[in-house]
Amino acid sequence: MKEKNQIKMTEDDVVLALKAWLERDKWTVNYCTGMQRGIDIAATKGKRRLLIEAKGAKGNTKLKHTTRAKFDQGQIRVNLGAAIVKCLEMKRDNPDAEVAIAQPNDEDIRRCIESLVPRLAELGIKHYWVEPNGLIHEQ
Repeated sequence: MKEKNQIKMTEDDVVLALKAWLERDKWTVNYCTGMQRGIDIAATKGKRRLLIEAKGAKGNTKLKHTTRAKFDQGQIRVNLGAAIVKCLEMKRDNPDAEVAIAQPNDEDIRRCIESLVPRLAELGIKHYWVEPNGLIHEQ
């Protein structure tokens, strides 16, 4: 079965789409892209604080070591595991903040981890599916 041609978002694409979505909802947003270290998105709105770890469907095309057009199943699972660990660390260090993982709404990612996403809520982690057109689906 041939996979339809789908836009594969990088982590930066996910961060920038989510940043714009949050700002439209009147959040103040600080963010990291590229090889910057730190929390991918730290947003505040009134007394609420939201910390988000973003993942992409492919590597950053601006980096020399990126060779694949998309992440395979192993990379998708490793990325989710790393995101979960990062969120648990953020919860530990920021107990009053909400934490979330944001990933592209991508066929390959959904096929690999969609059944796990509802379990994130049990850990106190929100999940956002991010569309290339900027639409965001919160789970």
